[in-house]
Amino acid sequence: MLSFNLHTSQENIPKTGRILYVGYYSIHIHDLFPIGVSIYKVTGELPRSLFHRIFILLLVFRHWGCIAGTQNEAIKSYNEGYNCICMLGGGEEAVHGFENESFTRRQRQGFAELALEFDATIALFVTRNGEEMVFNIIGLSRLYEQLLTLPKPSDGTFW
Repeated sequence: MLSFNLHTSQENIPKTGRILYVGYYSIHIHDLFPIGVSIYKVTGELPRSLFHRIFILLLVFRHWGCIAGTQNEAIKSYNEGYNCICMLGGGEEAVHGFENESFTRRQRQGFAELALEFDATIALFVTRNGEEMVFNIIGLSRLYEQLLTLPKPSDGTFW
C-alpha cells in the first residue's frame, strides 16, 4: 500500500464544480503519481493530467489517466466531468528563477482561460523537496543541495 504525506488546506478545495490544478513538476517528474494520489485522497476523484505528447506515447501514462496536453483534450475532459492538472516547467525553474519555458504552439497555452470559461476553480499546488530526488539514487542529494546554495557570480561574493 502506498502512503504519501498530504499537507493541504483541503477545506478550501471545492466539493462541486470543475477544478484546474496548476503546479510545477520536479526535475525527473517523480511527483506526478503522488500528486494524483493526494488529490484523490482529498476529493475522491482522479484528475486527468494534461501531458506533453511524447509522454503519452508510453502506454503506462495513459493507464494513469494522462492525456495529451491540448486545449481540445481539456475541453473534452471538462465536458466528461473530470478535473484537470496542468504542470508547468520544472520546479527548479520556479524556485531558482531560470527563464520561463516558452511555448510556441497555441495548443499548449491558455488552460487557465479555458478553465474560467468552464467556471472551474484554479487550485495551485506545490511539492516539497523535489530537488532532493535528483541524485538520491546515487546518494548525492546533499552535494546537490550545497551546490544550489553557493553564491552566484552576479552576487559579487563568488570570489
